[in-house]
This record gives sequence, C-alpha cells and structure tokens, in this order.
Amino acid sequence: MYTAAREIEARLTSLQEKMAATGLGAAILVQNTDLYYFTGSCQAGHLVVPARGEPVYLVCKSLERARLESLLGSIRQQHAFADVAAVLKEVAPGAKTVGLELDMKTASAVTENR
Repeated sequence: MYTAAREIEARLTSLQEKMAATGLGAAILVQNTDLYYFTGSCQAGHLVVPARGEPVYLVCKSLERARLESLLGSIRQQHAFADVAAVLKEVAPGAKTVGLELDMKTASAVTENR
C-alpha cells in the first residue's frame, strides 16, 4: 500500500505544530503503527521528529526497502541506539523536552500487572 507524499507531509506538519504548541523540542517514534502512519514504511527503527525541520527515519534492517516504501527525504541506517541520540542532537539541538509514545506497554509492565 502506498501513502501519498502530501498525506505524509500533512501528518508530520500537524504533529510538529502540536509539538511546538506544547513545548516539545522533538519526538521519537518506534511503534510500527506510528512509523507507518508518519513514514509510509514499518521497517523497525526510530523516527526522530524535530518540532521544526526535517524528520529523520533511522532503520535497523533494510535501508533499501525503507527507501522504496517511504517518501521521507532523510532515511538512514541505524547501527546502534547511540545513533538515535546523535540524530536527536543534530535535528533538535538544545531540545529540552522529547516526546515518546505512551500508548504501548513494556514486557515488565505487563508482567507486573498480572
């Protein structure tokens, strides 16, 4: 399935406007549903979205496939989690607050709530 570039752009613009309005300097997205919604691909990785500027999609496995599926301008290979921190500093220097997805549970949270 293909998501039009203008649709992805509109989704990212809306997210960035909401981030700026609430004081977030950046957001890091990792959940497949969110990756697909904002990139058009669900390759495992991290999408680093600054409040202003171009997002960067860091892909853990198939960079080639992500580039075929997504129309984002900046898609890079992720070799380690440290790459996420480096990109965050690059695209949102000085960001004091970073947003993360809160709609997913960790394995430890699930086992604690049994």
